[in-house]
Amino acid sequence: MIRSDRSRMLATVPADAVDPAAAALARMRATATSSKRRRSARIVPRFSGSRPDSRDPAPMGRALDQWVRDNGYSEELAVSGLLARWHEVVGPQIAEHVAVAEFRPAAGGGTVVLRADSQAWALELRYMTDSLLRRIKEELGSGLVSKIDILGPATSRTGGRLRVRSGRRSPRR
Repeated sequence: MIRSDRSRMLATVPADAVDPAAAALARMRATATSSKRRRSARIVPRFSGSRPDSRDPAPMGRALDQWVRDNGYSEELAVSGLLARWHEVVGPQIAEHVAVAEFRPAAGGGTVVLRADSQAWALELRYMTDSLLRRIKEELGSGLVSKIDILGPATSRTGGRLRVRSGRRSPRR
């Protein structure tokens, strides 16, 4: 019954009259068929098969290593690894008295700043600079660190019972 009503309505419309809904439907159908053809021409089916492909899942470690290299975090991670393994790198006796204060990156190799808890340990480390630098380069790689700076204790020893104020000995009271 509905079809006969529709056909009767279309029969009463003059042939030269434009039906906006029919015209819109025809445009949408033409656009859909032409875009299907364009889409199907662009899509080339690719099958992975049994060989490795760039779309295959990668192990997490390899993916993280690639991300670290791409974003420039290699140097920071290497230095933080040195801080985490400081006891292993220099040994427990030195690690008790010496800590890494900072790392100053540079183009030709950065500087590791070490802080000793006494002037005696700072002097001992100055004698050991070459062997420490060699050991750090073994851990981090040769291009990351090129110099070691050694600082004494952070606190000054200006107080106390035996202190000379003016450069000469003051009388006792």
